[in-house]
Amino acid sequence: MRQLFLQELSFQKVYHFTDTSPPIPQDYGPDQNSRPTYTTLRRFLNKRFETPFLGDGDNLWFFFAGHGIRHEQTDYLMPADGDRTDRQNSAIPIHFIAYRLPISADKVKAQMQSLVAIVNDLFEQAPPRPGLQLDEVELSVEINAEGKVSLISSGGKFGSKGGITLKFVRPS
Repeated sequence: MRQLFLQELSFQKVYHFTDTSPPIPQDYGPDQNSRPTYTTLRRFLNKRFETPFLGDGDNLWFFFAGHGIRHEQTDYLMPADGDRTDRQNSAIPIHFIAYRLPISADKVKAQMQSLVAIVNDLFEQAPPRPGLQLDEVELSVEINAEGKVSLISSGGKFGSKGGITLKFVRPS
């Protein structure tokens, strides 16, 4: 998989976590263990995103080919050593990753304008008629303490940490 991303898809950098992958070279300090445990993944996410490294036009694709669970409206990654009964200490909430991806105010504005246009298109493509009809669309958005914005498109809702719900109602 790693070779596909590097050679065929021309990704500049691939961080590969498996039981058999080699340690991951760091910008500074010792190489990092690549076994996909809770501690290793949390350490990597904290250290890698400690200093902004994505610029305009950069993309980050986070692929987790492991297990996940949903509990009380929150989605979690379950690392190799994860315990479904102890999510607090062994699972990684998806929003933990989303918080680390900065989005500029101009990009948020452009995304929101596109979102409104998409919702308007949905309403136009689903004209009112008897029976089942699309009258409203609801999306959840959260802005963390650093001003980073996360949009949830899966129908999930955030907790009470600065989250808002956008409700679009079909124009009359």
